[in-house]
Amino acid sequence: MLHKLKLFSTNVRGLRNASKRGAMFSYLKMQKATIYCLQETFSSPEDEKVWSAEWGGKIIYSHGTTHSKGVCSLLNPSSPFKLSSIQVDPEGRFLIAKLTIEEKYFFIANIYGLNNCHDQDDFLKALSQQLVSKTDTLKVIISGDWNITHNQIDKLGGLSWKATSSRNTLVDLMKELNLTDIYRELHPKSKSFTYVSKSLNLKSRIDYFLISRSLSCDVKQLEIRISIAPDHNKILLSIDVKNDFNRGPGLWKFNNTLLEDNNYKELIIFYYPQILRKYSEVTDNQLLWELIKMELR
Repeated sequence: MLHKLKLFSTNVRGLRNASKRGAMFSYLKMQKATIYCLQETFSSPEDEKVWSAEWGGKIIYSHGTTHSKGVCSLLNPSSPFKLSSIQVDPEGRFLIAKLTIEEKYFFIANIYGLNNCHDQDDFLKALSQQLVSKTDTLKVIISGDWNITHNQIDKLGGLSWKATSSRNTLVDLMKELNLTDIYRELHPKSKSFTYVSKSLNLKSRIDYFLISRSLSCDVKQLEIRISIAPDHNKILLSIDVKNDFNRGPGLWKFNNTLLEDNNYKELIIFYYPQILRKYSEVTDNQLLWELIKMELR
């Protein structure tokens, strides 16, 4: 059976005002996403009960202060995807939700990166540590406001673009986890922006999805659109989720001739440690081998 995982992401620049929050929640419900990732919520623990009641479903929070940081992810109550685990940064910079449907699962990270380079580097290191140690890095989707532009094409106006230390740290994280900037992969030459500052005469693409390269072929929609948020556009991502276990009868055998292909061997060397981490709790060697073969199909 085919399911669609739909993600919505935007920076809301504060949700403490009840009228603004109500308008945003009503707007989100019209988007019909699986999960809504919001940044700069300015939430506090005391807000959780009221906000969750207003939303009418599950909200996951990572609180900053009442005037900075904070992210929250809102789950669509009617979605067939289920929340199975949560990792929350205590400083309001990111949270990671594991969503499952049938035998499939995805790790959805919602992040907010501060403007200060030193703080950004600390944030990226903390995020990387969590993703490497506690997730399956083959099935990661990170959404949010990074406050980092990848390349010169992602910025128009303001000061001249240059590769900052934070940008280089982010590139290293992408290489380590085999992530891709899916918008730039699909639109290598397009100039679309997610943030506009009229006072600085600046446009930039600082909000984007990074996803595991293994998921790229399943992406069916990726759009940047105008939002009701003050100065950030929304980004929408849709991924087809297929049930790989409906393969029909028969015994699959590994094609040993593939081991003569150097490119295939390099892929095995890259993914093998990640597969072992994924099934680290399996103690039966025969079962582990069957699972490894399944992953290598």
